[in-house]
Amino acid sequence: MMAEVTNIKIIGFDEERPPMIQTRPCVDLVFQLDQEAPPEWCKCFSEVTGKTRYPISINPEEGIFIETWVKKPEEIEGSLASVKKFVAATNVNYDDMLRRRRNVVHVDSPDVVLSPAQLALNKIVESLDFETS
Repeated sequence: MMAEVTNIKIIGFDEERPPMIQTRPCVDLVFQLDQEAPPEWCKCFSEVTGKTRYPISINPEEGIFIETWVKKPEEIEGSLASVKKFVAATNVNYDDMLRRRRNVVHVDSPDVVLSPAQLALNKIVESLDFETS
C-alpha cells in the first residue's frame, strides 16, 4: 500500500494582510498555504523552524497562514525561500511521523517494548499492497 505524501505549499500572501510599509522599521509577511494544515503538521513546522533570524510561526488552530517579518523589503525574497524550505522539510517530517505511527502495534500497556521480531513484522505488513490483484 502506497503511503500518502503531504504536499502543502505556499500559494501567496494573505489577501487581507499584504506586505505594507509601516511606521516601525519592519515589513510583516503573512504567507498563505494552499490548504489547511493539520495541527500536528503545524507542530512539526514549529520544530523545523527552530530559532531563526526573524520569528516564524503558524497558528495550529487555523493552520493556513505562516507569519514572519523582515526589516527591509529587500529581505522578502530570501524570507520566502527560507519559509518554502521549512514547509518542504515539514512535509517530509510529517509523513515520516505518520508512517512511524502506522507501524506501531497498538497495545493497552504503555510499558510494552516492541521486539525486533515485531518490528520486522510491522515492516512486512507496511509493505503489503492490497490494491493490486
